[in-house]
Amino acid sequence: MARNVPGCMTISSLGHIRAITVNLGRYFKMPVFIIVAFFMCSVGVKAQTAAAAINFDGVDDYIRTTSPFYQYTNSMTVEAWVNTSSTLWAGQSTSNVDDMNSNVWLWHITEAAGSAFTWYVNDGGTWRTVALPSITAGWHHIATTANSCGLFIYVDGVLTVSSATGISTGIINTSNSVIDFGKDPRFSITESGIPRFASFSLDEARIWSRSLSQQEIQAHMSCELVAGQMTGLQEYYKFNQGNSNADNTAITTVTDASGNTRTASINNLAKTGLTSNFIAPGGVTTGSNCSAYIASEVIITGNTVVCSGSAATLTAATTATSPTYTWYSSAVGGTSLATGATYTTTGIASNTSYYVGVASLGCSRTQVDVTVVPISNQTVSVLPTSVCSSGTATVTVASSQIGVNYTLRNNAGNAVIAGPVAGTGAALNFNTGSISSTTTY
Repeated sequence: MARNVPGCMTISSLGHIRAITVNLGRYFKMPVFIIVAFFMCSVGVKAQTAAAAINFDGVDDYIRTTSPFYQYTNSMTVEAWVNTSSTLWAGQSTSNVDDMNSNVWLWHITEAAGSAFTWYVNDGGTWRTVALPSITAGWHHIATTANSCGLFIYVDGVLTVSSATGISTGIINTSNSVIDFGKDPRFSITESGIPRFASFSLDEARIWSRSLSQQEIQAHMSCELVAGQMTGLQEYYKFNQGNSNADNTAITTVTDASGNTRTASINNLAKTGLTSNFIAPGGVTTGSNCSAYIASEVIITGNTVVCSGSAATLTAATTATSPTYTWYSSAVGGTSLATGATYTTTGIASNTSYYVGVASLGCSRTQVDVTVVPISNQTVSVLPTSVCSSGTATVTVASSQIGVNYTLRNNAGNAVIAGPVAGTGAALNFNTGSISSTTTY
């Protein structure tokens, strides 16, 4: 209840309007209404965008893996999404040492080299290289593979350039090597007039101890790998850390998603603002998991058992898209025998293995063995040896050979008269049918 005291104000609540009554004495009171306005105050909060990639400023930024995988054999793959058109550096070597006893692999684009992208792999002390003339601006998936067949560069899943000189001795194993992205690991500063840091953006960096096929590259390049898809994957950096255009100074390492715990240290990045920081978007949408990948097989059919001196006709088939088949007489290397899905051999005198490779499935070849059955001397007779017009005769193999099929043919045109009949070890008889003129079988 409001109190009414002479000369004082009485305040009573009327909703959002407060009534103030001023008591001026016994004879009158003056109500004064004061409207109190209430104001809403809103505070703007800037939305954060989760980072999906990383950017290097080209001055001194880089990330480093100090204990990477190094026990390569004769194959490997380095792949990533990159956004650059002028410079790029990445590689594995002993830190700040340029020596063919310690260099392992390199990626680089330098303006001094005419903006060509070059892929280097150290094969027992000799660089094996292949170069791509240029990369257009914007995000592109780059996959580089090396194996005994050669070196290959794929851009956005398409084989763009390759070298037929592959790894023959073995990729150098350097136990004290480091892997750098953003920097040439062999040098600490500009050397020989070539900048050793690069300005570019990077996403989904993966390093494998095996050579991926084109089919597998295409299947996994636009998504994030999940468990069961990482056989031979040694380092995997998604860069899905922090926020884009935000203060990420608290983040000091890049997580290795391969499961091998080979984290990479972040060196000299400002980690604030739009550059020299974690950024978005990247080349791959965060959270877009790859589907299960099933490698295509190559199936070879044909007559894989032949008589001595006969040819075999072999046909290859696969579910791979637009396959290109090449036939060889060896599992690795060698000169091709033929191209195309079907291959007919020359006459074979002994058991022989043939191999077919499909370019989009990588360097491995599928083997097929052709068994040759030697034919022993056969005693063949015919009775009667002469007949009247329209007579018949019987051709007999005295002791047929098991594993050999016998066919009676008319020598004129090689037409089949009877057979084929499998040898049983016993005699086989073939009827010539009606004969109206002298005939050779």
